[in-house]
Amino acid sequence: MEDIIEKVKKKSEFSQLQYDLVKDKLDETLRQNPSLKKFLGREKSEGHNKIIKLTREKLHRAYGVFQIEGKVGASRLLEKLSKVKTENELLAIHDDLLKLTLSTKERLPCYKKIYEKIFEITGWPKSIIDLGCGFNPMSFPLMGLGEVDYYAYDINGDDIKILNEYFKIMGDDLNGKAALINLEKVDYKTLPKADVGFLFKVFDVLDRKDHKKSEEIIKSLDCKWIIASFSTQTVSGKKMKHPHRGWIDKMLERIGYEFKIIEFENEIFYVIKK
Repeated sequence: MEDIIEKVKKKSEFSQLQYDLVKDKLDETLRQNPSLKKFLGREKSEGHNKIIKLTREKLHRAYGVFQIEGKVGASRLLEKLSKVKTENELLAIHDDLLKLTLSTKERLPCYKKIYEKIFEITGWPKSIIDLGCGFNPMSFPLMGLGEVDYYAYDINGDDIKILNEYFKIMGDDLNGKAALINLEKVDYKTLPKADVGFLFKVFDVLDRKDHKKSEEIIKSLDCKWIIASFSTQTVSGKKMKHPHRGWIDKMLERIGYEFKIIEFENEIFYVIKK
């Protein structure tokens, strides 16, 4: 098992994922393909290679679809950010940083409007928790907020290192901390209290069989407001015929939480009041 996990992680896309997370996907591969178990110790067999291939496919569907090439440029951009002298320079570098992942790049044309509409409903938060954050914390200058405590969590070790460096550079207004987390296993009640919780495009990744995990998160997070978003496009980039998630409307009504929906071309945001 350990040998296969090491081989899965040799691909740069997965090299910084937590061991337990890769093991979970490997276990899932073997549960769904029990005939492959006999190939675990047979390194040169087709079955052994198929285990690696299927596990990588699962990891890519869950975590890799939000990445694009070029994230190695983040360090260079952060170095430039640490030396900015004008507001225009700061915004230009943030624009380049947000182009480094698919979700943030996709939101660039409407990021400011997204936050305007969200905070019109929630009010201006003093604290934010961002689960499955990717590079979303780097959209902070577009939020129009004052001083904020920002708790960022993701499963990619490289992203966490980059974010903590980013938080250091941004200084007093953004009191940020990033940490590794496996959203499938964490006790959400142990996470910090915050005014607003961001869960952008997270639930579609976590809910493979049912929506129990999403309901657990919404109930357990100690937040006044939760902002959950969903893509209106398929992984291949095609427009969904039915982009609304009827299940979350029904679930929120059942557990008694009020919500409003904000719609943009590529993403739907549920603003949930707890």
